[in-house]
Amino acid sequence: MIWMKSVIYKGEILSSGSAEGIVATLGDETDNKIVVAKRITPLDSFKVVNALGIIVEEGGMLSHIAIYARELGIPCVKLDNATKLLPKCSLVKIHENGTIELFK
Repeated sequence: MIWMKSVIYKGEILSSGSAEGIVATLGDETDNKIVVAKRITPLDSFKVVNALGIIVEEGGMLSHIAIYARELGIPCVKLDNATKLLPKCSLVKIHENGTIELFK
């Protein structure tokens, strides 16, 4: 069994749920990935339809992406500096309580 170290960040739940996957940005293939972005606008919505989870730096419970994620049943969390804290292609887990675990 391989043991991995992890770092825990506390985020704000915008859409409840849990997911585990590889970090991707909006410019990447996002299917079956955790999308990490500064913000996601209505024009970017189609890019996250098949994402496992969403982590954004900006937005609140009534933001477009929060409402959209709840409609799709995708977990969504707001985390300050997410694009700097969660490197592309890293493994992360969004927990039900809003924490984000980055595996190293």
